[in-house]
Amino acid sequence: MIGWMQKNNRYLVWTIWIATIAFIGAGFVGWGSYKFGSTGDSIAKVGNIEITNSKYQMTYSQLYNYYNQRLQGNLDEEKAKEIGIKKQAFDIVKTQAMLLNLADEFGIIVTDKEVANSLASLPNFQENGTFSKEIYENFLKSQHLKKKTFEGGLRDEMKINKLVALFQEDPSQYEKEIIEYALSNKTKIAYKVITTDDVKVDLSDDALKRFWEQNSAKYMYDTRYNLAIKATDTKDINVTEDEIEQEYKNFNYKYMNENGDPLSLEDAKKSIIANAKIQKSEKQSKLDFLAFKKGEEKPDESITIEKNDPKFTEEIWEAITSAKIGDFIKPKLNKDAYISIQVVNTVDPEKMSFEEAKDRVKNDYLANAKINAFTELLEKTLNNFDASKEKQTGYLFLGQNDNIAPLNDQESLQFLQKLFTTTKEKGIITVSDKKIVYEIIDQKRISVEGEQEKMSIQIASQLKNALFESDLTNMLNEKYPTKIYVKELSVE
Repeated sequence: MIGWMQKNNRYLVWTIWIATIAFIGAGFVGWGSYKFGSTGDSIAKVGNIEITNSKYQMTYSQLYNYYNQRLQGNLDEEKAKEIGIKKQAFDIVKTQAMLLNLADEFGIIVTDKEVANSLASLPNFQENGTFSKEIYENFLKSQHLKKKTFEGGLRDEMKINKLVALFQEDPSQYEKEIIEYALSNKTKIAYKVITTDDVKVDLSDDALKRFWEQNSAKYMYDTRYNLAIKATDTKDINVTEDEIEQEYKNFNYKYMNENGDPLSLEDAKKSIIANAKIQKSEKQSKLDFLAFKKGEEKPDESITIEKNDPKFTEEIWEAITSAKIGDFIKPKLNKDAYISIQVVNTVDPEKMSFEEAKDRVKNDYLANAKINAFTELLEKTLNNFDASKEKQTGYLFLGQNDNIAPLNDQESLQFLQKLFTTTKEKGIITVSDKKIVYEIIDQKRISVEGEQEKMSIQIASQLKNALFESDLTNMLNEKYPTKIYVKELSVE
C-alpha cells in the first residue's frame, strides 16, 4: 500500500491543492512533536506569498488523515516518514503559493460575499440544509483555528479556482485525431508477468553471515536508553452516555469512514469512548507521575531501547535525548495512553553481533539478492521468450476496461498506455512492482465511433491538462523563488 502511495503522490498533490478545504471532517493530528525554528508564523516564502505554519499544519493534517484512512488507521510516524508526508505537504502549500502569486499578478480577487456564500454552502457546516454558525464555531474551536485562518484558506482556494478556470481549454481537432489514431489500433500480444516472488535466493545462515561480514560496519546500535516506564491505564475510566452523545453532537465531523462520510453515533461510539478516556486520564497521569517520582509507585516495565525507536513519539524522544541520567520525564501522550519515564542509563553506540543484526541482515541481503536474481530471470525470459508457449491476449486497445490477468484494473491500464506508446515489437514493460515480458504477434486498425470517440476526447483533454500542469509548475518554480525558513522541510 505504501509503495502505491509513493508512486502515485504526484496525482494526490494536484487533487489536493484545489480541495484543501476538504480537511473538514478529517480532524487534525497532533503537532506538538514538530518544532519550527523560524520566527513568527512563516515557515517559507514563495515569491511574495508567505507560507504560514498554520496552513502547513492544515495540509499536513489532511494528508496524514488521507493516508491513515487508506492504511485503515494503522499509520504511525515511521510509516509517515517512509511515505514522505511532510515533504508532500510542503510541496502542496508551495504549489498553492506559486499559483496565488500568479493570481495576484492577474488581478484576481475574491470578495467577502463570495467567501461567505462558499462557507455557507459547505455541507459539514449545515444543519437541515442551512448553515449553522454553532457547528462552524465548534469546528474552529475543536481544531484550535481562528476564523481569519480558516476563511483565509478558503479565499485562497477560491482565488486559485478562478485562476485555473482561465486556463481551461478543450482539445483541438488535431489533438483529438491523434488520440483517435491511437484508439483505432488493436494489438494482440503474448506475455508473461514476473515479480520478485518468482525468484528464490539462498537464505542459509552461511549466506547471511558472509553478507554480514562484508557489511558489518552498517550494523551498529545507535545510542540505547535504559528506561523505566509508568503508564496511566484508561480501562477503568468511565464515560457516560451523555458525554458520548454530547461529543458526537458537537464534533461529529471528526468521526468519518474511509470515504470521508460521517459515521453514525453507534459506529463512532468506540472511537469517542477511546478519545474521552485518554482526555480524562490526563489528570490521573500527573498523580501517577508524582507517585512514580517519589518511589511510591513502581514502573510498569523497564526496557532498553534504541534511540528514535517508533515505540515512542518524536516529542517523547526529544524529551528523552534532552534528559540526564536519573531524570524523570513528565507524562506525555504516547499513541493511546499517557506515560511517565525515568532515564535510568544510556548505552553508547556499538556494533551488533551477527545474531543481534540477523533480522536486518536478512532483509538487506534478501533485497540485494532478489534484485540480482530478478534481473537475471528477466534477461533469461526475454532472450528465450516463445510466444507460442506463453499466455496470449485477444486484440487489445487503448482505454480497454478488461483486466490482463494477473494485473488489476489500474495495472492493466498502465500496461496498455505503455504498450501503445512503445516502438519495440518485443520487450519488457514495468508496472508497479511487476515486469511484463511481451511480444506483439498481430495488429489491426478499426474505426473509432460511439463511446470510443467520446473516450478519445476525454483522454486528449486529460493529456493536455497533465502537460499544462507540468509546464506551469516548472515555469512558476523559476518565476517565484522559494525561501525556506525551517531546516527540516528542505531535508526530507
